[in-house]
Amino acid sequence: MTTTPATGSDAVAEADRRFRLWMRQNLDRAAARFGLTVTGEPVFGWRNRSISALGDSSDGAPEDGPTLQSRPTAAASSSPRGPTSRAR
Repeated sequence: MTTTPATGSDAVAEADRRFRLWMRQNLDRAAARFGLTVTGEPVFGWRNRSISALGDSSDGAPEDGPTLQSRPTAAASSSPRGPTSRAR
């Protein structure tokens, strides 16, 4: 039995499906690393470039909002000293 390679939109749809599966696997690995359990349906960002989901911590306390993201947000990448303010 031979299979015909997907072409056009079928190939794009298959590539998107595989990429989304890979992103979901990354989310699961990150959750395990931080002792979290993914409890919500994953939400993909613009053009599948990010993924986030609700989760529970190991002590069972629900987390507020997205607990894991595959790429840092602006808040996560800000200065470790927090927001800066200018003296007047």
